[in-house]
Amino acid sequence: MKPPPDDVPGNSSGAITGGEAISVLEPRYRLLLPEAAVTIIVLVGVGGTGSWLATALARIAYHARQKGEVIKLFLVDPDIVTENIIGRQSYALCQVGESKAGSLAWRLNAALGLGITAVACMPCWAAA
Repeated sequence: MKPPPDDVPGNSSGAITGGEAISVLEPRYRLLLPEAAVTIIVLVGVGGTGSWLATALARIAYHARQKGEVIKLFLVDPDIVTENIIGRQSYALCQVGESKAGSLAWRLNAALGLGITAVACMPCWAAA
């Protein structure tokens, strides 16, 4: 096994531990999210993966707002909640028949006080 370069923090075995890992990754994180007046996130599809991702993104937006940052989150999905998706996706029985995007945006807005926008219509390019 090749030893790590001298400029990478680590213990005597070359392994990066706890706080060292964070300091190594921090500059890369800043490159992914450059400073902006408003960050706009559009999540297309709030089904099996997207419904859980929307919850995580909403929590990130909540914490960002506490630090004075503005994140606008849009949830896009033309589907409706059906009983057979309950348990796999982030929906409840009381939401059956509702728009996926609308019901999820409503729930997250109510829980976290955000202004998430739901787009539940079919995009024009998908209808062709």
